[in-house]
Amino acid sequence: MPPVEIWPDNMAAFEAFSSMGTQWMSGFSGATGLNYTALESAFRFIGLPRSQWRDVFADVRIMEHTALQYMRQKQEQEEERRKREQPN
Repeated sequence: MPPVEIWPDNMAAFEAFSSMGTQWMSGFSGATGLNYTALESAFRFIGLPRSQWRDVFADVRIMEHTALQYMRQKQEQEEERRKREQPN
């Protein structure tokens, strides 16, 4: 994957989101969202000042929403591929 530039204003949200990589909740249809109870620990881990928590939380939610859309799209593509490969 090619490198991606992250604007300084987005670095805290990126670090928080990245540190939540093992905190996805899932159901029968795949990922349903992040486990927000772990987010405070992530904020503390990256050294985020409490005064920034609200704004960074909003940014993390945007990233979560986008990630969920991407995961669902990939899941749908995989299901379509399986259907095409099934013998008649």
